[in-house]
Amino acid sequence: MKTSFVTTDNTFNFYNIEGNIETLDDSRSNQFEYTENVNAVYLNYQRTIKKIDFQVGVRVENTQSEGDLKSATAVDDKNVKRDYTDFFPSAGSTYNIRKDHSIAEYSAPESTVRIIRN
Repeated sequence: MKTSFVTTDNTFNFYNIEGNIETLDDSRSNQFEYTENVNAVYLNYQRTIKKIDFQVGVRVENTQSEGDLKSATAVDDKNVKRDYTDFFPSAGSTYNIRKDHSIAEYSAPESTVRIIRN
């Protein structure tokens, strides 16, 4: 199991400069606060039959996030909340040619084929 928390607080201040005088422009300045909580669970199963290793797994992630834009001027969608769950399946097999040579095939959202030489 894995958990991560992200919190950001960004302030963008826009200044008008006339001469050497800086004046804050509230109509163009804003503050954006963002929080994110990601919880992930990993499940894997592996089995060997003769010279072939099989492996299947899935990662399940739940993400809860909120972005809040604070501004002196009216802005649409100032607060956005999201809560969603994603599944990331994977599968693979390895054929052990000899003790120090094998061929592997893994399938995930992006598929790869590997030749492993130890």
